[in-house]
Amino acid sequence: MSEANSIKPRADIVWRGDIGLDRHNQIKRLVEEAAARGVETSEGELPVIAEIELEKFHGLTQYTRYRFNGDYDIHFSLTLRDALSGEVLEGPRQVEFSIDSPGPRAVTAAEARGYTERMFVLDNLSPMIAAELN
Repeated sequence: MSEANSIKPRADIVWRGDIGLDRHNQIKRLVEEAAARGVETSEGELPVIAEIELEKFHGLTQYTRYRFNGDYDIHFSLTLRDALSGEVLEGPRQVEFSIDSPGPRAVTAAEARGYTERMFVLDNLSPMIAAELN
């Protein structure tokens, strides 16, 4: 984990979208919420349990977010299990997402409207997870 405010710190977790320093729990809650939203919109016929093991969540530092167009890099392994038997149906397989951040002016305008970085990531990550489940 890195709190460095540089362009792209070398760390598995870089995140500034929540207040506080417990970045591990912040990212855990964020990914769980995104996955729950993604599950709500998935269209499978078989009830499954999706296991996500997060390997990298590289968000943007304040420096990058307010000066450049950056991207969020999110890597995890995904395993799908039959919800009744627990049998592995698929995986684990590697999943990597890149979410392009809006530019500094758009970020500032969105925040002025109350649209936070956390909301932005949720709105982009949820449909990506849904697509992986379908």
